[in-house]
Amino acid sequence: MSEIVIRVLESIEDFEQAVEIEIAVWGVQDRDVIPSSLMQAIRSAGGISLGAYDGEVMIGMSVAFPGFRNGTPMLWSHVTGVLSDYQHRNVGYRLKQAQAEWGRAAGYREIRWTFDPLQAGNANFNLRMLGVTSNLYYINFYGTMNDAINRGIASDRLEASWDLTTTHQPRVSNDYANTSPYLLSGAEDRPVSHSEAIGQNFIRIEIPCSLKALDVASRKAWRLALREALIQAFKAGYTAVDFLRDADRCAYLLRLDANL
Repeated sequence: MSEIVIRVLESIEDFEQAVEIEIAVWGVQDRDVIPSSLMQAIRSAGGISLGAYDGEVMIGMSVAFPGFRNGTPMLWSHVTGVLSDYQHRNVGYRLKQAQAEWGRAAGYREIRWTFDPLQAGNANFNLRMLGVTSNLYYINFYGTMNDAINRGIASDRLEASWDLTTTHQPRVSNDYANTSPYLLSGAEDRPVSHSEAIGQNFIRIEIPCSLKALDVASRKAWRLALREALIQAFKAGYTAVDFLRDADRCAYLLRLDANL
């Protein structure tokens, strides 16, 4: 097995390979892919596309373009995907680190993107491994999506904020992680709200560790309950700062910034 290498994509041929990764990872229809022509325009406008290669074969990709948030320049990471045979081998993490390294060199201080808050794997990767924070929730952000991953459920998203000026360090002690009350918890695969938790310095919001065993009704119930809980928490001044995951339970950890 050859060493996996991350490199910047620069040619139309490179971008065409990235399109094939999009199709393979998300099962998207042709009308929903980022075309190679747009990747070329993004590169020209100050963005970046990256490819992960096993030898000469692309096995992962990432696309990010420049933007603004509150008048400040940022890099918006639109997609990052890795072929299934190479997932859980740190390829996605290396793509994001390469993206951050390029962003710092280009003068960006922040990278932002969206992710599905109901997907525990994404939440763990973003908050625990990368160290992002989030306090913005979007309802049905992309509208109806028909790809293999998102079909049949509203495309709600959290917006991640990744500060490129600091090194990721654990932000809270285990005491907070282990004793903070739940604003949302699970009981027999169904969500249960605990609104009395609002006001504590740290709170937890539980989500299923896996959606595979849940039926459609349960998934929709969790989507709506999680939507309500996160929006309520963000309006009350909380920020999601970590993700807690063990063998049995998965939960966001939120901090009340106004009290610190």
